[in-house]
Amino acid sequence: MYQKYAELRDSRELTDYAVSKRSGVARSVLSDWRNGKHSPNVENLTKIAEFFNVSIEYLTSGREPEQKSHTILTFEEESIITAYRALEESQKALVCQMLGIKRDFVSLKEA
Repeated sequence: MYQKYAELRDSRELTDYAVSKRSGVARSVLSDWRNGKHSPNVENLTKIAEFFNVSIEYLTSGREPEQKSHTILTFEEESIITAYRALEESQKALVCQMLGIKRDFVSLKEA
């Protein structure tokens, strides 16, 4: 079970300290898990799964429920998305223009 967590953490180039700070799971929980002393309780497993945007099933067994499919993003990719979402619409348009991405604007009133 710890192996799947470690793969997710490493794929995002994170440390246990960074995961702890951002997920709210104590470093001691992650350390005990790594050392085989204890497994995280359901509350901490939920926090870890939510942090990595995976199911508890995936975290504990390596198998994702069939209806879900996740793309694993690097920390850098997640940071870019977060920064983009914080931009004003005019700034988003400039970023998309620079990247050659066509934006489709659909107002909520039309949807």
